[in-house]
Amino acid sequence: MFNKKSNSIISSILQLLIITLVISTFVTCDEDDNNGYTGPWVEVPTPGGPDSRLNACYFTSSDNGWACGNSYNFEEERSYPLLIHWNGVEWEEYPYGGWFDGEEFINIKITDISFSGPSNGWAVGNLAVNHSENFGFILRYDGNQWYIFKSHFEWRVDHVYCISEDDVWFVVYEKYSGDSLYHWDGDEYERYYVGTDIRDIAFSSSTEGLAVGLYYSVYHWDGMKWEQIWKDTSRPEPHNAVSYYEPNKAWIVGSQRMGKWINGEYTYWYEWDYDYEDIHFSHSDEGWMIGCGPDPSDPLGYGGYIWHWNGNNWERMEKPPDMGANAVFSVDYYDAWIVGWGKNNECWSWNYEP
Repeated sequence: MFNKKSNSIISSILQLLIITLVISTFVTCDEDDNNGYTGPWVEVPTPGGPDSRLNACYFTSSDNGWACGNSYNFEEERSYPLLIHWNGVEWEEYPYGGWFDGEEFINIKITDISFSGPSNGWAVGNLAVNHSENFGFILRYDGNQWYIFKSHFEWRVDHVYCISEDDVWFVVYEKYSGDSLYHWDGDEYERYYVGTDIRDIAFSSSTEGLAVGLYYSVYHWDGMKWEQIWKDTSRPEPHNAVSYYEPNKAWIVGSQRMGKWINGEYTYWYEWDYDYEDIHFSHSDEGWMIGCGPDPSDPLGYGGYIWHWNGNNWERMEKPPDMGANAVFSVDYYDAWIVGWGKNNECWSWNYEP
């Protein structure tokens, strides 16, 4: 028989065991969720729902940013455009504006977004009417709302770069002739045909710009014309991204290759094991890059990577588990974002918090 004192001791021990078990369960779940990852990239709750993803993002400051993509509606069995806004504390989903009411479609996605200031933003994408019919569109943000700026614009509008309100560039895919670069001057569009599949564009000013794409192509804008700097027709691999880090200097990266544009000259070298997918600099000594490469820990032996430019070299950084990265954006020193998708094919975002 146990006396009251013994019962009290046993009761206390049982309570401690239960508390320990509960804490252990929470810790184990947390470790399982993160697969032991303790790095500086922190997952941020992101609206969008199942079967959604983010394709691009743009920040005008640490407390003002936008990301774009698409979100699937299971009841209607089709995808709608997705825009979310970062207010410095959390992401808020921008309500669908009914921009395509009355249109027949199976999928709408926003592929790129760009701002020249908090109240001057542009986003582009495409609407699939069915599996064989498509058209591009342009959305514009005036500081209060997003609205359709141009619809039924060729076959696709893939990329946008906004220099100012009346200086905006678009990469437009024309069904029967390939890509062209369109310039909006505030009144009208001017078309510059290139033909090559362009994967990215960037500018440091209205007279200094680069466009890159398939066949490791590089095109340069001098304020008057686009000039082809490089194109290797024997190599169909793409340059995927370009980012300026000084007014006349830029990094150009792609499949198994890195390069630089410095004062009008393009140089490159091969990185046979890696595919570089996106790159962005906020300062000459602060940049980020995402891509893929050999990964012994991955079941397929190939996984995603993050690289940070510290002013002297690229440092490879461990990525969070389940990260499907589509785009990276460097806001400032110690402030960067990656957007894409994660577990359950839901759109995710990660913030760099060292």
